[in-house]
Amino acid sequence: QVECYQKKSFPQPAAMKLLLLHCVGAIGMPFPFSRTLEQGMTGSDVCILNAFVQRSLGQATPTTPDSGSCSFDTDLKTAVTAFQTKHSLGVDGIAGPKTAQAAVDCCAFDGYKDAGASAGSLGYKYKIHISVLTNRSSERQGTLYDANNNAIFSFTARLHGRRSDGTEAAWPDFGVGDAGLIEFASSGNTITGLTELDLNTPEGVPKLYGPYNVNRAVRGLEGNSKVLLPHIRDGILIHTGEWPGWSEGKAMPNSNGCIHVWPSTCKRIAEELAKLGVEARPNTGGGKDYPYKPQGLLSVDHVDQLTMV
Repeated sequence: QVECYQKKSFPQPAAMKLLLLHCVGAIGMPFPFSRTLEQGMTGSDVCILNAFVQRSLGQATPTTPDSGSCSFDTDLKTAVTAFQTKHSLGVDGIAGPKTAQAAVDCCAFDGYKDAGASAGSLGYKYKIHISVLTNRSSERQGTLYDANNNAIFSFTARLHGRRSDGTEAAWPDFGVGDAGLIEFASSGNTITGLTELDLNTPEGVPKLYGPYNVNRAVRGLEGNSKVLLPHIRDGILIHTGEWPGWSEGKAMPNSNGCIHVWPSTCKRIAEELAKLGVEARPNTGGGKDYPYKPQGLLSVDHVDQLTMV
């Protein structure tokens, strides 16, 4: 299934700080954490905690295992203890509400910046680069590059997930000008970082995805994408739709994590990629166990990103 329009449940929001949504569960844990984490536990939330803690301590962003689950081992307990010391928290090596909140505040932004490398130098045929603002209601300009980093054309893109409070109006939801739901939510904003991308045949539901070939985010290489794709989040596409009452030049609707573009843009991307020798692979419905070698790259970075502490 494609995540853009899946119906998934997650805790309701409790507060907004520095434009990052902090959804709070019954025990006061900020989203994406729904439980206190300690040594011996496993899960995708442990992977996210580990990524946040390692970033704060100046370490490289870890890769999420294929299982989508990590173990809270002795090394992570040591790292959590160091994190708690750095942030003047109670030191016990357990990620309770205060430690989890500090981790989200500190490190949900990934610090990723596009390095300007050509797709060809990394073994790919094309690259799409989009710089976003923290408030994802602001539509941005994306650019398609060939393997040699020649700009082919630029286009308008919307990288807004569900609303900041986790809700969505009846489709299509044109939003209320909010920042959007944090990337670590299953239906949150489009994930930042460097990601393998591939051209797939149409989704088959033109109303939701348009009639054209789509670009599928396959596997994260850097930034938040490295943590989340495809084993914690999946199904993120660059696509369009047949949105009632909409016309080119108007603001596009929110998605549940995909990148929305105009119909003419989606059509042209497919046409330009065909000229570059990019093959439209049969639609796989997701990036997990992807059977083809991805042909492109997606680079999404912030232009107003907050500094990690």
